[in-house]
Amino acid sequence: MRARCAAGAACVLATMWMMVACNQAPSLPDAVTFDRTALTSVAPWSRGRISGSVYVLPGQELPEAPLQVGVIVSHEHTTAKALHAWISELALRSAPQYHHSGTNDESCTVGVTPGRTYMALQVCKTGVERAACIETDEVLDEGTFTSCINGSCFQDVCDARWLERREAMDLLAADILSKR
Repeated sequence: MRARCAAGAACVLATMWMMVACNQAPSLPDAVTFDRTALTSVAPWSRGRISGSVYVLPGQELPEAPLQVGVIVSHEHTTAKALHAWISELALRSAPQYHHSGTNDESCTVGVTPGRTYMALQVCKTGVERAACIETDEVLDEGTFTSCINGSCFQDVCDARWLERREAMDLLAADILSKR
């Protein structure tokens, strides 16, 4: 009888531990590889069952880093579409956007923050009971920005950037979703 009680108590403790672990924010690595380049985490955060971080080249800092790769993993938004919608809604409230295009699970945005004009590509993927989004945020030179404001060429610039970054973004998303 004692053995059954001990086994039952062990099962209850294991179940409670698993419930707590599943309700916590997913952990993200301190470093990632993006386009064969090592990047380090400079801005990790978590909120409920969502975690994120921004990765830059070693020695660089935000907001000046010319390449910033953001990673968000959510156990709260379990599909790429849901996580992308949540992130897009937050982004619209945070800074002016001059261009936004995309689908339910990917987008290209051009915006301006104090002292920095940027183009951000975002791709989201659905995993097992979670979703992840990868965003590349890169400086957009003033000449291109100005000519596109006057000539509406932002979509062409987005298309060219997608060709450069898509494979690396997809690989990083798959890597992040493969980790527990």
